[in-house]
Amino acid sequence: MPLDCKDGYVGIAKVIGAVVVCMVILTLLFASENLVVVERISGYLVVLGIVLGVFQYFAQKEASEKPQLPGVKKRR
Repeated sequence: MPLDCKDGYVGIAKVIGAVVVCMVILTLLFASENLVVVERISGYLVVLGIVLGVFQYFAQKEASEKPQLPGVKKRR
């Protein structure tokens, strides 16, 4: 799924999700070598997780508020 500027909050949430996955992989790679790096990355993960949750909330809110297309009638 390509990222599009029209995606709005959904696109931003996808990018943040990808960054979180990369940071988890980095944490696993450095876990045995340097605990300071792990502590710093885990702090960033908490912040990014909160930001991701906020963007997903707004994405769901935006999706539920989208108006129906003009000329399209609801079926009964």
